[in-house]
Amino acid sequence: MTRMYAFVKLDRRSFLNWLAGSGEPKVAISHPDMEWVLGLNSGEIALVWADQPAGPEDPRRPIIVVSDSSLNDFLAWTSTYVKSFAPFTAFFRVISSSHISAMIVDQREQSRLFDELLLGKLSGVVIAEAVSQAAQPTKRLDSLSLQACQATFSYAVLQGYFSNMHPADLSDLGEEWMRARGISSDASTRLDGNYLSSFWMIASHALLSRSRPRVTSGGWTDAIEELVYISKHDGDLFESLAWNLLSRDLKGYTNPSKILFDMPREDQLIFLDNTARTLGGSDVPMFLAEAWLGMLAARLGNGSFEYLGLLDNVRDRFPGASIWFALFSVWRPGFDGLIVGNCLGRRVAREISAPRNLFEAPTCDIALSEYEVLARGGWLASVRSAIASSIEVELRPLVAAKFRIASKARGDRTEGSSVDILKLRRALVDALQALDVSSNAKIGSRYDQQRLFEEPLPTRANRTKKK
Repeated sequence: MTRMYAFVKLDRRSFLNWLAGSGEPKVAISHPDMEWVLGLNSGEIALVWADQPAGPEDPRRPIIVVSDSSLNDFLAWTSTYVKSFAPFTAFFRVISSSHISAMIVDQREQSRLFDELLLGKLSGVVIAEAVSQAAQPTKRLDSLSLQACQATFSYAVLQGYFSNMHPADLSDLGEEWMRARGISSDASTRLDGNYLSSFWMIASHALLSRSRPRVTSGGWTDAIEELVYISKHDGDLFESLAWNLLSRDLKGYTNPSKILFDMPREDQLIFLDNTARTLGGSDVPMFLAEAWLGMLAARLGNGSFEYLGLLDNVRDRFPGASIWFALFSVWRPGFDGLIVGNCLGRRVAREISAPRNLFEAPTCDIALSEYEVLARGGWLASVRSAIASSIEVELRPLVAAKFRIASKARGDRTEGSSVDILKLRRALVDALQALDVSSNAKIGSRYDQQRLFEEPLPTRANRTKKK
């Protein structure tokens, strides 16, 4: 049965009356895809309910829709004149007209692209990213906080996948995460948004593949995707394309498969360190080197996160090896990513899988769009957050991350972050290109990106094109 939505268009005076509970706007029934919102004029405000209209105090609050050109102006206006709800996006979900239709379509689709059990196990990647981002090696995982995990990009990605986000939105999410982090914190990260977005693009594509990837092109992204397949089926690492590409630099380790995993643990650690040292002085692409080291560590530790410390010696040179370790550990018999650290992984899985609905009041401290408006105006000190030292930012509807607030917040932080955004876009284009390798491509070359999300990735049917 096609679902219809209730809506009303208001000017700002009528909107204030509605917030005050003194107005009863005339409600109409909308088309299920809500194409009408694309025609909102500047200054118009649309309220959209899932069923029966309710007042501003009702938990079943409407989505507030404004035109794309009016979004920042509207949030600046509410920050100035609507003091009964501050910050405004902590209580109401505000979406631009070009995004609302796609959001509703996503919410109507019941089936997720990824299996829920797999998404839960991928909470281990969240833990590994938090460990990699830490200033010092984490000696015990039970000392790692849930908040540190919730600040990671991987946490936002998995939350997005539970909310039916499509992998094609990873680049936008990466940009949003970088913008939010640029406002809240001065601290640099070992793994930046460029790397993390690219990791999830490659991993998502590989996880959705139903058969062993074709490796005729010989590209390093093909090699990594094949490693994912091998990890699922416990295949031989040393009969893979990855080993074929790496063996040119690892000449001293010819065909070690017969002896490697029968070595005493001390010798296995020496082998891992020697491999990292050799790859560190080679021209092997960083992604391939880190994926290989992560796979070796996952095999040596049989998937147990107690062995994540195996990569401490290489965390400065290969910080991404830890998240590849977490990904490849999912299919190992000794995988304990959910119970390690006093069930930290299970707690992360619970948080990312919590039911969310567009038509319920937000649970975050503020939305990114308003966060940026307040930062530019120098008003961040007025934002009340659930935890004094951190703030939970809704990066996009139903997807959030927590950030530790810097001791000195700067109002111009968003302007400086624009350079990073441009850099991120260039890096993401390279990642997109790398996922569509031409038949004669060589390792490290640039590729055509047109068929990134071809089969087996499902298409984004009936999604409104972003302006």
